[in-house]
Amino acid sequence: MRYSWLLVLFAATIGCAPRTSPGSVAPCDLPVQDVSAWQQTPIIGDGFTYRLPPGYKLTETIGVDIPLLEFAKGRRTLQFGEASLSAPLSLRPEPPDSTISDFSDCVVDIAGHRARLATYRRLGEYYARALWESFPGHWRLSFFFRSSDRAGQVEAIAIFRNVHASP
Repeated sequence: MRYSWLLVLFAATIGCAPRTSPGSVAPCDLPVQDVSAWQQTPIIGDGFTYRLPPGYKLTETIGVDIPLLEFAKGRRTLQFGEASLSAPLSLRPEPPDSTISDFSDCVVDIAGHRARLATYRRLGEYYARALWESFPGHWRLSFFFRSSDRAGQVEAIAIFRNVHASP
């Protein structure tokens, strides 16, 4: 009985302490992955392609003038669309929201064009976004990804960083 407080303290440290989710990945700290075995998907009308890991299925096509494609695999969703040149370049969700954490962004060259990548967490879900700043034409290429797990966020960055010009 004399040392029962020590037993309680030990139990609290090994299993009863609150658990936290891992933070978002930093989008430019991840190495570019070999995705050659993934399914190649054309980007509508822009002469570019991207690859999706096995299991993603087209679930929705929204819009007529500006198509928005949505692919899903379990609780992971990927949306591809085009944004107007007048759309803001910031990838930080607006309006500012106290439920957003672990925001990280960077600028990289993808498929010969300057792109902004961002990752963040919000209410237990993981997000990744990509927006090409200098894409040819009247629109900006845009990807948006939502997942219930951090591994999905890593997968999204691999998808974004492997966009290529069509042959």
